[in-house]
Amino acid sequence: MRLTYEAKASIKHVRQQKGWGAKHTCKEFPNKNWSVSSLKDLQHEIDKMNSISRKVGSGLSEQHRISSVCRVAELICSQEGSSGRAH
Repeated sequence: MRLTYEAKASIKHVRQQKGWGAKHTCKEFPNKNWSVSSLKDLQHEIDKMNSISRKVGSGLSEQHRISSVCRVAELICSQEGSSGRAH
């Protein structure tokens, strides 16, 4: 499960204001179904960088995104006129 920005902000708040660890946070928010390991990773980043923002350069490069969009466009064009059902 991916943590939303709002969830990360809440986790950062309780980490900095209350000093809660990952297990305590999971106990306090049982309805969120957060994993302890995900919270530990996030809290490590919060402690190290004081931020919940993504690191610069993480994610796909612009060239990779453009390539992916072109491939999807080609697939869509190759399907035009077909019934959309398996033969």
